[in-house]
Amino acid sequence: MAGRLEVQTNSFEVRQLPRATYYHFDVQIQPDLKNNRRRAFEIIDNLQNSRPDEFTPRAAFDGRCNMFSTRRITSGNYDIHMSKNPARGVFQAKIQEVNTIYPQTIQALLNNSRGQSRDQQRDQSSSTLMAINLLQIIVQQAPNMRHHFPPDARSFFIDTRARDIGRGLQAWRGFSQSVRPAVGRLLINVDVSNAAIYKPGPLPELAMEFLKLGNPRQLLTLEPRQWKELRTFLKGVHVTIRTAPGGKPRPISDLILAAGHFEFERNGMTTTVQDYFIDKYEIRLANPQLFGIRIGKSAVFPAELCTVVKGQVYRKKLSPELQSGLLQFSTQKPVDRMREIRGAVGGFDRQPQLFDYTTSDFIKEAGMSVSLEPITVTGRVHGPPQIMYGNGSRLMVKGGGWNVVNQRLLEPATIKSWAVVLFGNHNIEAVKRMMEQLMGNLGKLASGRPHIEFGGQDVGSALLKAGLAAVSQANLPKGSRPTILICFLPQEAAELRSRIKSWGDTENMVPTQCLRMGKYDKTNAKHLDQYCNNVALKINVKIGGINSRLQLDPAALGGFLSKSIVIGADVGHPGPGLTSRPSITSVVSSVNADATLYSAFASVQAPRKEIISDLEDMVMGALNDYRAFNQRHGGKMPETIIFLRDGVSEGEFEQVSKHEIAAIRSAVEKLRQYFPRKPKLVFMIVGKRHHVRFFPRQQDADRSGNCPAGFAVDDQITHPCYEDFYLLSHGGLLGTSRPSHYIVLENEPHLTLVQLQELVYALCHVYAGATRSVSIPAPVYYADKVCGRAVNHFPPELNFADETATTSSGGTATFNLEHWKRNFKKAQLFRQMYFV
Repeated sequence: MAGRLEVQTNSFEVRQLPRATYYHFDVQIQPDLKNNRRRAFEIIDNLQNSRPDEFTPRAAFDGRCNMFSTRRITSGNYDIHMSKNPARGVFQAKIQEVNTIYPQTIQALLNNSRGQSRDQQRDQSSSTLMAINLLQIIVQQAPNMRHHFPPDARSFFIDTRARDIGRGLQAWRGFSQSVRPAVGRLLINVDVSNAAIYKPGPLPELAMEFLKLGNPRQLLTLEPRQWKELRTFLKGVHVTIRTAPGGKPRPISDLILAAGHFEFERNGMTTTVQDYFIDKYEIRLANPQLFGIRIGKSAVFPAELCTVVKGQVYRKKLSPELQSGLLQFSTQKPVDRMREIRGAVGGFDRQPQLFDYTTSDFIKEAGMSVSLEPITVTGRVHGPPQIMYGNGSRLMVKGGGWNVVNQRLLEPATIKSWAVVLFGNHNIEAVKRMMEQLMGNLGKLASGRPHIEFGGQDVGSALLKAGLAAVSQANLPKGSRPTILICFLPQEAAELRSRIKSWGDTENMVPTQCLRMGKYDKTNAKHLDQYCNNVALKINVKIGGINSRLQLDPAALGGFLSKSIVIGADVGHPGPGLTSRPSITSVVSSVNADATLYSAFASVQAPRKEIISDLEDMVMGALNDYRAFNQRHGGKMPETIIFLRDGVSEGEFEQVSKHEIAAIRSAVEKLRQYFPRKPKLVFMIVGKRHHVRFFPRQQDADRSGNCPAGFAVDDQITHPCYEDFYLLSHGGLLGTSRPSHYIVLENEPHLTLVQLQELVYALCHVYAGATRSVSIPAPVYYADKVCGRAVNHFPPELNFADETATTSSGGTATFNLEHWKRNFKKAQLFRQMYFV
């Protein structure tokens, strides 16, 4: 299916732009709140309530340092008393007028500046950034406050249909909203959001659910591992305390064992927590041995007096089990998702509206009005490329996928020696059935049956023994390495898998393929064949083969791509709150004309830094590898560098553009002697973390109810300053498909938007581990996987992947980049795509 297609999108037009003039104020609160936005909102709310003479109408505050008001507020210092005790809870807010935002400033957001120079765009961006911030606050504050979420939150959640997903967490559905300037109009993007929420209620019950305990007495005898996990799980959770005046929520800073017996000084005497509560409140603790919580630096409270506050989002990494539960809850067909969105915005289909666009005092005061109907846009559907397999077979792509039954791999590699290593207790008959099927799918790749080894506690010894036996069984010269090791793992085996990957990737240069119990042994014959086929595809590329390639017009896209290097890049950050571990950077680059064979480079840098520090060196490595590969094949250096960058938010576009494009050009300059002419650069951001969705009419939808694969939109909802487009490159399976958002920061070959769409759409069909197009170009997908794989490339004693390995109570997280760089072991598998 190719041609034009009209669809609805989840954006609502602001029909009337703000007519009011706003004064912008800088707010500095002392003592410093250390980015505690919840507390900042409480303080400014108290200030506005106590000073109606200055704050009528109420000013809008972003929780950081920006305040906006339609009237001038007197600049100066304001004292705020947050406690009845005059000696405690005293804050001072210094408010200073810094700017004025006129209606014309907001109108300037919508002017098309794509033809302007980068410096002109940067100047305009700096002058209008605060206007966008203002608009977000105007739109978000009323519904967020109504649903008891922070006024600046992008999403709010409601518990109407909450569902337990286990380990003390619930799945809640909510909505996100974001103001998006487009060419000629202002839009509000509204989408369904889903989140894991801490289950509200008594704190000991939450702890029992998290630890999967059936008896409250088990909380008294926790193992060190359980205690460590519980401390990490509960840190930062807000609770109310039965004896606290006003019931104000307080965050947990740490846990205390046997809190009732905890000793402290009171009135010059040593006392215990349990005696204090008897003396002060006439409360006798039911179990002094039960754990307690620390609030701030010194206050200790028994857990039995604490209640977990409702509606707190769990922001740590979810286990696979919990991810599955949240995914099942989140999955919605497009028609159901749009029904919920329309209902939330305008009360559609007898649903109560949730956003207050027609009643919000903030919107009314601004003079704004918002349409309650989603807008309609028109896009084009690109036809898919053909896929080439062995013996000249050309496969047609239908619905985003293709059938490889009875097909031969394009360039099959050979398994000269291999072994199976069994870790844990496996059904031997299921293993044999799996291996028979896999050997059938591998066909002529494997020259014989694999050696079988039973692994024990010493993972490295088991793998080494299996590898030596495989080499011996194949009569290969002494010192040869096995082609691949197939490792069967228990269902829960994250640490074991990490050790296997480290052994293979960085220590012994042996590709490994892990198969998890619950995958290979829980399927019927048809699905087992499909599963083994996917495993065979991964094995072939891990040992140096090529599964397929694209059949492209050599006079058009095919010729352009054959003279280009395609680079995917990503940065993987440590989990929320972890500041003592590095971010991991990755670059994955093509070496052949078909962009099917890739080299990988990884490094580490300061935590949460988005700009790739070592990009120049990594790009030089990519270009040198391209040169080495193509010299052997009579090729040349690339004429074009296609750089696809993942994981960059809109606020970081300028910094990435400034530093990373310069790093790429510097790398080229240092290798200039090898280029017949200077290569041209295409630099695009590939965005996945957005909420734009498309909703086709029933007659235009695919089987899942989504737009067909290849659907693209490059106007009507796109950015006024940057060339950008949305592309839905994969066929829908479950739920509502998310298009990828491409932002063009450099386009030296002057490709049209249609040509850029065809380019990235083609690259979505070369992911080696699937027989379907994927949602982002394969090199970007690979770069993300390299970041994930690099977690295994640190010594086990550093506990890099263990999110519970945080600093001790009262300690300060420190970061030593050189220490992490020294201990980071780079993968040694040269041009074998070990990360697939």
